[in-house]
Amino acid sequence: MTGVAQILGVLISPCLGTKLALKPILVYGTAICTLCMGLVSLFASLEIPMLELVFILLFLIAFQASQGSFFFTYVAEVAEDAGIAWANFTLFTMILIFAMITQMLFDNLGIGTTFLIFAACNLMATLVYIFVLKDISGIDK
Repeated sequence: MTGVAQILGVLISPCLGTKLALKPILVYGTAICTLCMGLVSLFASLEIPMLELVFILLFLIAFQASQGSFFFTYVAEVAEDAGIAWANFTLFTMILIFAMITQMLFDNLGIGTTFLIFAACNLMATLVYIFVLKDISGIDK
C-alpha cells in the first residue's frame, strides 16, 4: 500500500507542477503532511489503527507530490554548488538521525507522541517554507 501511495503522489506531482509555482507546492504539501502526521498521532492515541493507516498513506501521497518531487528542484534553482551540497548533507543527516531514533521514540514515548513530534517537525518546515523560501516562478500561477 505504501508503494501504491508513493506512486500516486508521483503521478500527481506533474499536475501540480503545471498549475502551481514551487513555493506554494512546498508550503501546501508540507502543511498537508503536518495535518496527516497530527491525525496519525490522534488516531494512534485513540487506538484506531485503520485511520492511522489511512493518514500515513495520505501523508506519503502528499509528501511525494510535494517535497519528494520538488524540494531539490527548488534547491537547484536557488542555490550554487555549495548550497546544493549542504542541502543534500542536511537532508541525509536528518534522515539518518530519524532512522536511528524512531524505534526508541516509539518504545519510550509511544506511537501517538512520536507522530506528534513528526507533526511538529513538519509544522516547523511549513513555517520555514512560508517565511524563508522566495517565489522563484517569475509568473503568477
